[in-house]
Amino acid sequence: MNQFKGCKEPIEALEVANKISPQLKDAVSSLYSTIWRDGALPLKFKHLIALALSICYGVEENQAHKIMTRALEAGATKEEIVETILVTMWFSGIPALVASRSLLERLKS
Repeated sequence: MNQFKGCKEPIEALEVANKISPQLKDAVSSLYSTIWRDGALPLKFKHLIALALSICYGVEENQAHKIMTRALEAGATKEEIVETILVTMWFSGIPALVASRSLLERLKS
């Protein structure tokens, strides 16, 4: 049974952590299940925050797509994704918009 209600289990992160230490895997699992659920912030807001940060920090493009997909699955709208990118661009500059190009293209389809 998936203990991460509302969000997919972080298989890759758990595998990496487990190779280092079973205790680290347990810590990552506990932190993940605490964060990625509805709480004071709805899950979709958490994913929108993660999307903004992924754009700011320049995470790998496939990972940004996964984050955007999870935001949509959690109930975020295309308009909310676009506004998240706009707010990110305001703080990070035009490079954030360019980095978001593939995300915006995927939203159009």
